[in-house]
Amino acid sequence: MSGETIGILVGGQSSRMGRPKALIQVEGGTLLERTAMVARQTTSNVVLLGTPPFDLPMSLRELPVWPDEHEDIGPIAGLQTLLSRMKSRYGLMLSCDMPRLGPSLLKWMSGAAHVLRADAVVCQTEDPASPKGHRMHPCCAVYDGRILDKVTDAIDNEEFGLCELLTQLKVHPHVLLGDNARWLDNWNVPEDVDGDGAQAAT
Repeated sequence: MSGETIGILVGGQSSRMGRPKALIQVEGGTLLERTAMVARQTTSNVVLLGTPPFDLPMSLRELPVWPDEHEDIGPIAGLQTLLSRMKSRYGLMLSCDMPRLGPSLLKWMSGAAHVLRADAVVCQTEDPASPKGHRMHPCCAVYDGRILDKVTDAIDNEEFGLCELLTQLKVHPHVLLGDNARWLDNWNVPEDVDGDGAQAAT
């Protein structure tokens, strides 16, 4: 196992879903439990970021919960928390709503961070609707702890968008094409869950 810390975002309100996304059932457990299981196959240093607005499943109650210093500003608060509290050089931040996420992707990203020495290794998929033709996924990314000051400055300046933050960093995009891009499928609205039939990646 690698030595970085993986932080799973749990503080969101899931307003578009209408219920906590983290507690949606998948593969015999909750989506959050599945994400934590995948993370634990990558590192022993797994934490939950934010204050969950729901009761944690019993199987996850031993995991450290790191509350955000700033509330209601989105996942950048979780990133600041992760980078400021982790003991490792690198932190991998994940949303909890990706039912196809697999450990091989996380292990590759962790290894790439150590080799490339980038500020961030961020997953990227094609997106024809975007002016750039692609979409970055800052909530499935490895960050170097040295960018903490930039994250804090962005928060102080009320610049809460993670994609905007990425423009200020030395980023290595990990491009996922075809079926591999489906590892990053996420559930945001009820229609995403109905009829998905998600299967685990490896």
